[in-house]
Amino acid sequence: LLLALLWDVSKGKSSSRKASNRSVFLQSLLRMALTHGLVIFLAWIAIRTVEDSNWGKTIRAGKAYRIPWNAVEDENVNYPPSTIPFKTDILFVRHYASDYLASYSRVIDFAHPGNKHWRKQVQSFATGYSALSPALQKHFCKALIDWTATERRFLKQDLYRFWFEVTDIEELSNFCHRELSMASNQLLEALVRQIDSLHSETEFGPFRETAIHSFTIPEYLDHWENRLIPPFATDKPVGASRFVLKQVPKDRKAIFAPLPRVQALSSSQREKPVGSRKTALPPRPEPMPPTPNAWLQEGDRVQARFECNDEGKWYFGEIAAAIPNEASYDINYDDGDQEFLLKQRCVPPADADLPMDAEDSE
Repeated sequence: LLLALLWDVSKGKSSSRKASNRSVFLQSLLRMALTHGLVIFLAWIAIRTVEDSNWGKTIRAGKAYRIPWNAVEDENVNYPPSTIPFKTDILFVRHYASDYLASYSRVIDFAHPGNKHWRKQVQSFATGYSALSPALQKHFCKALIDWTATERRFLKQDLYRFWFEVTDIEELSNFCHRELSMASNQLLEALVRQIDSLHSETEFGPFRETAIHSFTIPEYLDHWENRLIPPFATDKPVGASRFVLKQVPKDRKAIFAPLPRVQALSSSQREKPVGSRKTALPPRPEPMPPTPNAWLQEGDRVQARFECNDEGKWYFGEIAAAIPNEASYDINYDDGDQEFLLKQRCVPPADADLPMDAEDSE
């Protein structure tokens, strides 16, 4: 109808040489209505299509990848002390594994300096790792973790997105074993990363609060990951899995065939040692933070500059909480005062070299 009206008006006015101002205004108005109306109509169709999609519905309802949060905090659970990640730390970040994030799924491995260092180490040792026996793999991972922990920390997040240090050697050894196994087999790495993506979907997706996403699917995914990368044997009790798979026939080839073992040399083929040879590893140095306040965590004694003012005095207190998003601490001073969101540069440890005003304020 709009096109027909525009055509009639333009045809009727074309016969007259002089058109009134009203007819010229009407022609211009109709042309603008035609062009702008078509653009607005197409934009409305596009918006409606996006809003009616599942992705649009979850975004509008606020369900897409919200942080899981428990309304009532369990007082019986002893949460580990929180800390602030430093650039040399190695971070366990599972929620970046989703396929929805596309190229950002491994941003921590390539962008964070600590993870970049760990990734280079894993790639340098991955070539011959799969040829080792399980016992040697376990000892190698423990040694690698011990030497890495002298200058770096291994951190991961709890349900409330607070970072804490991982000190369990069994958990760290299995993490090392997982990383080295993935680096030595590209097909295995692709399958395990897909399992990580499915885990991320169950933890942060729109259906994470359902029973099947909270219990059944994660247990099933853990079962398959343990089949692909068997964890090291541990003394801790492990619950029995509900998923039992049939045995693979002997005539069927395995997907991940182990590398051939290196045949040991006979006593006659071995070279005789020349002189005395030391086989013991050098002693492991004590862990040393890169900066005095890099490894501070909740509960540590500190000296803090009040209000982070260059002219302020230093007072002794204790870290009440570490807030990673703000790179700051909440401090409970010894005199009873409290301060929130104090910047990290204004919170050195208590055993650091004390300024003169800090000694006076003690």
